Amino acid sequence: MNIGSQLQLQRKKLNYTQEEVAEKIHVSRQTISSWENSRSLPDVMSVILMSDVYGLSLDNLLKGDRKMIEKIEAEENLRKASKWISGISFGISGIVVIMSFIFELGEAINLNVRWIASLLVLVLGVLNLASISIFENYKRQIQKSKHKEISTKKVVFIVLGLILIGLISGFLFAYYS
Repeated sequence: MNIGSQLQLQRKKLNYTQEEVAEKIHVSRQTISSWENSRSLPDVMSVILMSDVYGLSLDNLLKGDRKMIEKIEAEENLRKASKWISGISFGISGIVVIMSFIFELGEAINLNVRWIASLLVLVLGVLNLASISIFENYKRQIQKSKHKEISTKKVVFIVLGLILIGLISGFLFAYYS
């Protein structure tokens, strides 16, 4: 049984209206209707709230609905990929700050810092490649999933971030080499 049918069945068993359930989980009645008619799938937090409202375990609520399980897996993969890419972005930002400091300090004490710049640019390139690899892995997982619509905005955000990282790395390499 898909999750929409399961939600509708449980709501009717408890004699709740769609409006009552919507108020309990802080969504609109139309959203409840959309879930029950399988026009869309609820997010993970809404599923958890509905399991509480209906007095069902998550296992019983989700069992048998492959689409919902794929959506949860895709959201978890996105969370992991976003965490890695955020870490890499912070690392790149830190390296840029360190590079600025080294170049200012190097000029002040007449130190040749070209080799340090080359090393830092190399590290930036490696971090950029790592973030692209994480993104590509995530993209492949989404393409395998039948539930692709959750990722469109998030993928665009990740791509823009990767482009920005590449531009910064290229600029630094060209400027300091």
